Amino acid sequence: RNESLPHRTRLSPELQQAISAFISSNQPALKLLQETVGYRKCRYDSYWASSPAIWWGPMIRYSELIQLLRLEAMLRVDQERPDLAIQSLNVLLNFARSLAEEPLPHARTWQASSLRAASATLEIVLTQNPLTDRQLRELGSRFAELETPERLTRALAGDRFLRGRFFELPAQQLLSVLWGPGAGRWQMLGFGLLQGLRGSMGIRDRDHLLYLRTMRTYMDLARLPYPEKLAKAQQALRPGGNSNGMPLDLTSMLLPHLPSILSLEAEKDARLRAMQTVAVGGFHHQRNRRADLLRCR
Repeated sequence: RNESLPHRTRLSPELQQAISAFISSNQPALKLLQETVGYRKCRYDSYWASSPAIWWGPMIRYSELIQLLRLEAMLRVDQERPDLAIQSLNVLLNFARSLAEEPLPHARTWQASSLRAASATLEIVLTQNPLTDRQLRELGSRFAELETPERLTRALAGDRFLRGRFFELPAQQLLSVLWGPGAGRWQMLGFGLLQGLRGSMGIRDRDHLLYLRTMRTYMDLARLPYPEKLAKAQQALRPGGNSNGMPLDLTSMLLPHLPSILSLEAEKDARLRAMQTVAVGGFHHQRNRRADLLRCR
């Protein structure tokens, strides 16, 4: 046990039993996840060929998956099976790494959530059970694999493609996407008229061009080092929330909030470095401890 980290109260027998039953009911999914640890790359169904409004669907279950893996690791720790706890942690880290290949900002948000869960899980493991040198080295390597700052520009490019399709949707479909299927007949007629005027006056094309140019600026800013990119991202936001004064300003509706995205990326990078330090520090702590024991002998 690493006494330098705070001690966590063990799960009660009743809670262990409940978690064990929950994990058992999800064994088919966990088994498939364990098989993916050996995969170097994978892709998720993001509905690229479908309506741009429904791509979020496959991702809403990620939170449940993350919590399932974290619960499994906690249970294995309290059962004094650090090897199985590390196995769950490795699956969680592999899931986070797989999301780096998905060219969408929201995938990186879920990657950050996975990393928060993984860092909390690693702390729990280290407070309860000593790990071998090999386990610590492997964990350090897995955390290092999650450093993918260059993928943010790719994610913004994917987001530009996906949201850019909103400008090309027919009025009825666009209204359904933006405000849901509950629009009335008169709303539909009014919106169709507005879209027709936007098209005939060239406003829709100018709005679309402004969106593409602004996203290009965002992608260029994402390539800059910290903290320069954070400062320039704030400067890139125009007064009025990027509103361009056009009727039905789609650009201001669709642009991501770049400072929030960059802040999340900065937090993720800091957490990764901290976890690598913890893993390497644990390795050196155990090696020095064995050296001290040998000197005592």
